[in-house]
Amino acid sequence: MKKFIVISSLLLCMLIGCSNTKKINMSETAIKIMKTYDLNLASVRDDVFDTIYFLDKDSIIDRIIYIDPLSRADHIAIMEVKDYKKVEADIKKSLEAFRRNYELYLPEEISKIEKYQLEVVGNYVFIIVSDKENIDISKCIVYE
Repeated sequence: MKKFIVISSLLLCMLIGCSNTKKINMSETAIKIMKTYDLNLASVRDDVFDTIYFLDKDSIIDRIIYIDPLSRADHIAIMEVKDYKKVEADIKKSLEAFRRNYELYLPEEISKIEKYQLEVVGNYVFIIVSDKENIDISKCIVYE
């Protein structure tokens, strides 16, 4: 009986430990990315996010976006999602639609959009559209 209690306790601790993911402070992380890589972007309302990324609202827990104030394609989008695999295709479709819009609007921005950076950290998705290459998102993450 003692072994059962010890084993049960260990299993419970492992389960609690595995399900305990660190919460990322999305706005502080975006600000750190912008400062570290000298990106001049502005915070905007959530509905602007929704005009770029067409995602099922039930799949997203939280989201933020910082965009270029001069209407260039540059932006940082960070979202906390329930399951990345369920939104992956929609994110890629949204980025393709974003690229098509810029073909007509500012074709010189297309190269930035085509080399977007997407990184998934736990339940967080980071998307950066910029002419800066190799942005190390992991070094900029700020946890709560």
